[in-house]
Amino acid sequence: MENIVNQLREKRLEVSEANEQVAKIREEVNQTELGRSLVQAIEYSYVVNEEMKTIENNIRQVALEIYRDTDDKNPVDGVSIIINKSLLYTINDAIAWVVDNALDGMLKLDKKLFEQHAKAVTDTVPLEFVTIEDEPAVRIAKKL
Repeated sequence: MENIVNQLREKRLEVSEANEQVAKIREEVNQTELGRSLVQAIEYSYVVNEEMKTIENNIRQVALEIYRDTDDKNPVDGVSIIINKSLLYTINDAIAWVVDNALDGMLKLDKKLFEQHAKAVTDTVPLEFVTIEDEPAVRIAKKL
């Protein structure tokens, strides 16, 4: 076990040194004209991408308004309206239908939420069909 912990300690040191090397090179690159140009290009790319998304959202909004007013599904070349089907129902009605029709395979348990609840009520109103066992887990210190 000591050998494996020592290997981890050495690998963490190696990772730290590699990260320091990356940071040092990044700093050196940022000192050059090419590095500054790269940073500016990345920033510009982000800005124009956000502007493009804003224009696309505006087009969607205007196209939907035109469609609602005129029923025209092609308000301009390159822009069209598609009709998707949306289902409107309550979860309780859907669950009742699934149970009534013996289609239990359609139900999916939110395991994380269920287990959180089961643990929370262990000392007060435990769920009779749930057994809680201690399970050992390993925690490795960040600093070895």
